[in-house]
Amino acid sequence: MSASISNNCLEESARSPLFCPVQVVAATSEEAKESASVGVLQEQLRALQADVDAASRRLAVTRSRVESNMKRVDDLRAEAVRHICSQYQYGSIACLAATSAHTEG
Repeated sequence: MSASISNNCLEESARSPLFCPVQVVAATSEEAKESASVGVLQEQLRALQADVDAASRRLAVTRSRVESNMKRVDDLRAEAVRHICSQYQYGSIACLAATSAHTEG
């Protein structure tokens, strides 16, 4: 729409220089606002993408820590089972099965 206003105005201003200066200013002002809006949106998009990238890196670190902590919990459980079995001298099948389940898993 603004392009047709600008083209018509430019054609007419060739014949009469004062034909439509307000329309030209309005059209270029509208185009400037649109391109400024696009620029602002692109800037916001880049900022949001950077935020997503940073969050993704933090998530990867957190997942790694959770996996490490889960392994540590499993190791501590296995150690507790071994300690209980050895302290109370349980040689039962249940104690041996619990010990092997924790060391194999």
